[in-house]
Amino acid sequence: MKKVTVNIQGLDYTLMGEESEEHMRTIGDTVDQLLRTMMRSNRKLNISTAAILTSCNLVDEQMKRAQEAQVQKTHLQDQEQRMRDLEEEIRTLEEALRQKDEELSRQAKKEEALALKKEEDLQKVRSEIGILTESVKEYRSDNEGLSKINKELKFELQSYKYKVVELQNKLFETQMNTIKDKKEGTKPL
Repeated sequence: MKKVTVNIQGLDYTLMGEESEEHMRTIGDTVDQLLRTMMRSNRKLNISTAAILTSCNLVDEQMKRAQEAQVQKTHLQDQEQRMRDLEEEIRTLEEALRQKDEELSRQAKKEEALALKKEEDLQKVRSEIGILTESVKEYRSDNEGLSKINKELKFELQSYKYKVVELQNKLFETQMNTIKDKKEGTKPL
């Protein structure tokens, strides 16, 4: 324990404590200053009355500070509770955000897979369209060739019909001539 001698209103007092000498000297100087201020404010006061009034002022100030400290402590506790509540809300929101991120990621993967499948299907359809287009061209070409052959065959058939009619006419004429000749040949001469 440390000892320090301080002078208050011209009298020496020994202060003892665990604090530093400088701290104890500051206490002595502050008490001396407060007593001087009290005695200057009312010159009729003796040292004992000034000491009691100064003590009352110090206790009043100390009580006000204690009350303010309690208010600050309560405010601090409220703020700490609010901070804990906000931290919990942040954790809840972060978890919700993480879940939404995962959901969006899954959704994006599904959409990407769906887009890829649609692209593959589109490529298949385009390939089939290309094949069908080629088939159509071949069928058109074949059809045009067959139409041409069909026209030629129709023309040829028509020509044969005329020849058949012509030959039938010749046959008929020949038969008629033969019959005529037979009739003429059977007549008596």
